[in-house]
Amino acid sequence: MEWTRIYAPYSIFTDSSSPRVLVLVDRFQMQQAIDQCEIHLMTASKLSQALKLHLSDKYRLDKLTSQCLLTLSTMPKINNLQSTPEYAQFSDKLKAANLDLVMLITNPSN
Repeated sequence: MEWTRIYAPYSIFTDSSSPRVLVLVDRFQMQQAIDQCEIHLMTASKLSQALKLHLSDKYRLDKLTSQCLLTLSTMPKINNLQSTPEYAQFSDKLKAANLDLVMLITNPSN
Protein backbone atom coordinates (compact mmCIF):
# COMPACT_ATOMS: atom_id res chain seq x y z
CA MET A 1 0.00 0.00 0.00
CA GLU A 2 1.27 3.47 -0.82
CA TRP A 3 2.24 5.70 2.09
CA THR A 4 0.10 8.55 0.77
CA ARG A 5 -3.03 6.45 1.16
CA ILE A 6 -2.08 5.64 4.73
CA TYR A 7 -1.15 9.14 5.87
CA ALA A 8 -2.98 11.49 3.52
CA PRO A 9 -5.85 10.67 1.19
CA TYR A 10 -5.23 13.99 -0.61
CA SER A 11 -2.12 15.48 -2.11
CA ILE A 12 0.11 17.12 0.50
CA PHE A 13 2.27 18.70 -2.16
CA THR A 14 1.61 22.34 -2.92
CA ASP A 15 3.99 25.12 -3.81
CA SER A 16 4.06 26.28 -0.20
CA SER A 17 4.43 22.81 1.34
CA SER A 18 6.85 21.18 -1.10
CA PRO A 19 10.08 22.74 0.25
CA ARG A 20 9.17 21.81 3.84
CA VAL A 21 7.88 18.35 2.98
CA LEU A 22 11.07 17.62 1.02
CA VAL A 23 13.12 18.22 4.17
CA LEU A 24 11.15 15.56 6.01
CA VAL A 25 10.79 12.97 3.29
CA ASP A 26 14.48 13.25 2.48
CA ARG A 27 15.45 12.88 6.14
CA PHE A 28 13.28 9.79 6.55
CA GLN A 29 14.19 8.41 3.10
CA MET A 30 10.62 8.17 1.83
CA GLN A 31 11.39 7.69 -1.86
CA GLN A 32 7.77 7.44 -2.99
CA ALA A 33 7.01 10.79 -1.37
CA ILE A 34 10.12 12.34 -2.93
CA ASP A 35 8.99 11.07 -6.33
CA GLN A 36 5.48 12.48 -5.82
CA CYS A 37 6.86 15.85 -4.80
CA GLU A 38 9.11 15.87 -7.86
CA ILE A 39 6.10 15.17 -10.06
CA HIS A 40 4.22 18.07 -8.46
CA LEU A 41 7.16 20.41 -9.02
CA MET A 42 7.46 19.30 -12.65
CA THR A 43 3.78 19.50 -13.56
CA ALA A 44 1.75 21.76 -11.30
CA SER A 45 4.16 24.08 -9.57
CA LYS A 46 4.28 27.83 -10.15
CA LEU A 47 7.56 28.22 -8.21
CA SER A 48 10.38 30.04 -9.94
CA GLN A 49 12.86 28.08 -12.03
CA ALA A 50 15.62 29.19 -9.64
CA LEU A 51 13.82 27.76 -6.61
CA LYS A 52 12.95 24.55 -8.47
CA LEU A 53 16.60 24.16 -9.48
CA HIS A 54 17.71 24.80 -5.92
CA LEU A 55 15.32 22.15 -4.58
CA SER A 56 16.22 19.70 -7.33
CA ASP A 57 19.91 20.20 -6.58
CA LYS A 58 19.56 19.91 -2.82
CA TYR A 59 17.32 16.82 -2.87
CA ARG A 60 18.76 15.11 -5.97
CA LEU A 61 15.63 15.42 -8.12
CA ASP A 62 17.32 14.63 -11.42
CA LYS A 63 14.22 14.71 -13.62
CA LEU A 64 13.27 18.13 -12.30
CA THR A 65 16.83 19.39 -12.83
CA SER A 66 16.77 18.23 -16.45
CA GLN A 67 13.38 19.80 -17.08
CA CYS A 68 14.44 23.14 -15.60
CA LEU A 69 17.71 23.22 -17.51
CA LEU A 70 15.84 22.61 -20.77
CA THR A 71 13.88 25.83 -20.22
CA LEU A 72 17.10 27.87 -20.06
CA SER A 73 17.44 28.28 -23.81
CA THR A 74 18.59 31.89 -24.07
CA MET A 75 21.28 34.03 -22.49
CA PRO A 76 18.77 36.42 -20.86
CA LYS A 77 17.11 33.48 -19.10
CA ILE A 78 20.49 32.22 -17.88
CA ASN A 79 21.51 35.73 -16.77
CA ASN A 80 18.24 36.10 -14.86
CA LEU A 81 18.87 32.77 -13.14
CA GLN A 82 22.39 33.79 -12.17
CA SER A 83 21.10 36.97 -10.56
CA THR A 84 18.78 35.14 -8.14
CA PRO A 85 19.66 34.51 -4.48
CA GLU A 86 19.16 30.76 -5.02
CA TYR A 87 22.00 30.64 -7.54
CA ALA A 88 24.58 31.19 -4.79
CA GLN A 89 23.32 28.00 -3.12
CA PHE A 90 23.65 25.81 -6.23
CA SER A 91 26.17 23.00 -6.09
CA ASP A 92 29.29 23.10 -8.25
CA LYS A 93 27.77 20.34 -10.37
CA LEU A 94 24.67 22.41 -11.15
CA LYS A 95 26.74 25.54 -11.84
CA ALA A 96 28.86 23.48 -14.25
CA ALA A 97 25.70 22.31 -16.04
CA ASN A 98 24.66 25.96 -16.28
CA LEU A 99 28.06 26.84 -17.77
CA ASP A 100 27.66 24.01 -20.29
CA LEU A 101 24.39 25.65 -21.39
CA VAL A 102 26.12 29.00 -21.78
CA MET A 103 28.78 27.35 -23.94
CA LEU A 104 26.14 25.64 -26.10
CA ILE A 105 24.24 28.87 -26.63
CA THR A 106 27.29 31.00 -27.40
CA ASN A 107 29.04 28.36 -29.57
CA PRO A 108 26.29 26.28 -31.21
CA SER A 109 28.64 24.78 -33.79
CA ASN A 110 30.73 22.90 -31.17
